[in-house]
Amino acid sequence: MTGFGIVGLGVVADFHRLGILANRDKGARLAAVAGTAGMALIAATIVLSQIRHRYAANAGWPLEWEHLHRLGLLVVVLLAASTLSEWVRPRPPSDDAATAPPR
Repeated sequence: MTGFGIVGLGVVADFHRLGILANRDKGARLAAVAGTAGMALIAATIVLSQIRHRYAANAGWPLEWEHLHRLGLLVVVLLAASTLSEWVRPRPPSDDAATAPPR
């Protein structure tokens, strides 16, 4: 699989997360949407720049994207914050316990 395919799979997987956001609070939703948008921006920048400049596939190729590193770290922090807010959010009691027959 090419680098473009891997980046594309990452973007598709991250956009899939947006469907899970319907029940989250606004802060977590904003963090997830901003993280996804940042990842899409990074992917589009890499793809378009590679098409335009045709960088050689060698050990120095990742250095062409060093200017995107900080945005990438911000994406990781935003998505981690979104995930952590989901983990710590209190959950309503399960309906299974209320509907279970008495023993």
